[in-house]
Amino acid sequence: MKKRIVACLLISTVLMTGCADISLSKGAKEDQEEKSEDSKDQEETDTEGKEKDEVSSDEADKEIEDEASAKASDMASEDDSSDEGDSDGSDQSSKNNTDSEFGPEEGLYDRTYLVKEGDGYIYRLEDEDIIKEYDELYADAFQETYDSYEDYKDMMEEGRGEFDNDGSSDYALVDEKKDFGIDGFGLLDPEALDDGTSKMGSFYEMDYDFDLANVGYTYVDLNSDGIFELIFGIVNGDEWTPTTIFERVYTLIDNKPVHIFEGGSRCYLWLGDDGSIYETGSGGAAYWGMWRYHFDPSQVAPEGTDWGGEGFVADEFLGMWEEYVHIEGEDAQEPDDTAQKSEYKISDDEYETLSEEWEARVVDIDWLLMSDYLEDH
Repeated sequence: MKKRIVACLLISTVLMTGCADISLSKGAKEDQEEKSEDSKDQEETDTEGKEKDEVSSDEADKEIEDEASAKASDMASEDDSSDEGDSDGSDQSSKNNTDSEFGPEEGLYDRTYLVKEGDGYIYRLEDEDIIKEYDELYADAFQETYDSYEDYKDMMEEGRGEFDNDGSSDYALVDEKKDFGIDGFGLLDPEALDDGTSKMGSFYEMDYDFDLANVGYTYVDLNSDGIFELIFGIVNGDEWTPTTIFERVYTLIDNKPVHIFEGGSRCYLWLGDDGSIYETGSGGAAYWGMWRYHFDPSQVAPEGTDWGGEGFVADEFLGMWEEYVHIEGEDAQEPDDTAQKSEYKISDDEYETLSEEWEARVVDIDWLLMSDYLEDH
């Protein structure tokens, strides 16, 4: 009995040991499988992470590439725009003479359109937009200029003979100042002269020889306020009437042309390269000279003028008023009232020096043609 019990105990022990081994082996296998699955899961996780990292990296790289591409595109656009701007600016600069060393300045005329030529300057307005705009705005002024030509032509024909084929004449009425209410200088009677001819008119039509093809015009902003004035001059001049002068001027008041200057062979304006407007005038051997002006439209009368100037304010006078004088400031406006002041008297040498300085400032003018205007309009 004891042996059976021992045997049973031995068998039980063996069985328990076998069962334990089997359990341990099964547990180890399960652990291994779990570890294998964990490892697989980890590998899958690592792979997914790696793939995500790679995707993120690719996306980041793509974003960087897109940003770089966009930036390059923007820079290219800016370059193209800059090139276009430079090209347009160059064309516009050439067109408008904006390569000038000058520009608009308060109290001076706008010198944007001054071009250096040789030792001096020429005023050359070529901006087609400005010309077209102001051709329309000043239509009434062009009509007045044409009507004035017809009126004076009729006056001359009625007074003396026929006009030559070129529209010019050496004949004129005597005392046209009295007959036509013009505050200017009378014309000489040809019959009173030994040679029988005279061309000493003091009005614009006489100076351009009654030939509209000899009339030039252009637009100048006389006070740099953005509004261009219309000036008329002579295309083919001579010693007495050079191409640098202008004798008829209009400005715009409420977008309507107003006549602000009318001159003649003894009274005309010119532009200085210093930005000032100059007048050369003569009242006889003892009274003549040059005025330096600035233009003030606030002093223009709404009705304008038929002779002389409106809105031209004198800053200096240089010339002969019984003696050589140089007058500055407000006193320069009317030398009749101020020339006798001792502080304004100068010597002959002083006059010559100043006169040369002033005359060296004369600006030539590249005129637009009245004949072209008439043909276009």
